[in-house]
Amino acid sequence: AAESQSGSKIYPYTYPYIYGSQYGGSYVVQNDTSRDAALKLTIFGPVENPRWSVVNGNTVQRGKVNAVLTMGHKIVVDSSDGALELAEYTNENEFVKDLYADGDFSTVRFVKALPGQNIISFEQDGSGDIDTAVEVIFYAESV
Repeated sequence: AAESQSGSKIYPYTYPYIYGSQYGGSYVVQNDTSRDAALKLTIFGPVENPRWSVVNGNTVQRGKVNAVLTMGHKIVVDSSDGALELAEYTNENEFVKDLYADGDFSTVRFVKALPGQNIISFEQDGSGDIDTAVEVIFYAESV
């Protein structure tokens, strides 16, 4: 059974995920582990040149991709180990194209939730709110 925490669902799997979705604004992710947690960011169209940031104390990680998406398409930014991805998909999860070359290389692009409190925010060059979703992948250590 999933527990609700600030509108997000927490699942007790070996590699628990936290899902959240909202329009604009920010997400707060508490990473109570000693390891960085991978993030899978989804940014739904319409959107123009989206930017994202993760703030953890004095550490700021930023990402950006130069892309314009229409309604019905989304950008996936996945920092999971072994699955680094910056790509465009339809909302039905059909791959459209790799956006890695369109990423802003002055940014880290593949952001993670560091130990402690993380604030994840989104912006764009276009007008209006951005419809986004965040998945957090906490890695469990086995003994």
